[in-house]
Amino acid sequence: MWLLGPSPWQRLLPLYNTRAHINVRAPFRSDAFAPAALLLLPHALLLMIYNLALNFGPRWIQSTRNSPTFINYFSTNISQICKTMANTVRLQKDHNELIPLVTRSLQSGNVIGLPTDTIYGVACLAQSTEAIEKLYELKGRSSSKPVAICVSHVEDVKKWASVTVDNKLLSALLPGPVTLIFPRTALLNIQLNPDTQSVGIRIPDHPFVRDLVSSLKEPLAMTSANLSNKSNSLTIDDFKDIHDDLDMIIDGGAIGNWDTNESRLGSTVIDLCIPGSFRVIRSGVGFQSVLNTLLQNGLTEQRQL
Repeated sequence: MWLLGPSPWQRLLPLYNTRAHINVRAPFRSDAFAPAALLLLPHALLLMIYNLALNFGPRWIQSTRNSPTFINYFSTNISQICKTMANTVRLQKDHNELIPLVTRSLQSGNVIGLPTDTIYGVACLAQSTEAIEKLYELKGRSSSKPVAICVSHVEDVKKWASVTVDNKLLSALLPGPVTLIFPRTALLNIQLNPDTQSVGIRIPDHPFVRDLVSSLKEPLAMTSANLSNKSNSLTIDDFKDIHDDLDMIIDGGAIGNWDTNESRLGSTVIDLCIPGSFRVIRSGVGFQSVLNTLLQNGLTEQRQL
């Protein structure tokens, strides 16, 4: 029984009405809702304690009844959690029903968060200049820094890049935790990395990502799910700072061993623009395996000057 006027719950209710945040493209699933709903529990307990203090506690606590400080705290946190619950979908082993929903979101020009075989990424259509601009803006990324594209099959690489290695080597490297840089073709959006004549291409060893790109029939532009210069993400909580800017968040659970720095390195990046040789741009996940494959196939390493 509330003894002194409206309860904090009654005052907060209009502020966290989740109907204002529901994303109609995201399916409601109890297994997606439950993990986020657990985040509400500490706020609910704190609110109950505060209400008891208002009614039975010292006068200095009761004097905060008309102060906006506590209400602002609860409304901000609960509103954020409810919004995340509305556009977050837990990835299931059978993701066939999810693919059309994510496809429609991307084809509407949105940016999404999703898991890969290395880290979490943010992605949009590579051929959509408007979506590319959104991607750079939400990350706070310099326009001079290129982003890679993601395709679903080895054969697709040749459509968007001038491949300098044979099919045997290409198939030995992809799919896998590596980004290969080749000269770009004229079919690729000229507003994607306009300052370079090359493009980095990935085929993540992740069935959902590959099935999604196959459904789109065009490449994704993809980069790490974080603010520029921040640590890479292994869970969706790691990039909560940009959740509000994402139309959908695909929760694939924790990736790799979150307790090691190696897991957060992202893909290994190799420049293959010059036939017969390679240059290591970044040593990331699976670096030694990638290096061995390149050397075993007769390529020579270009040493950094």
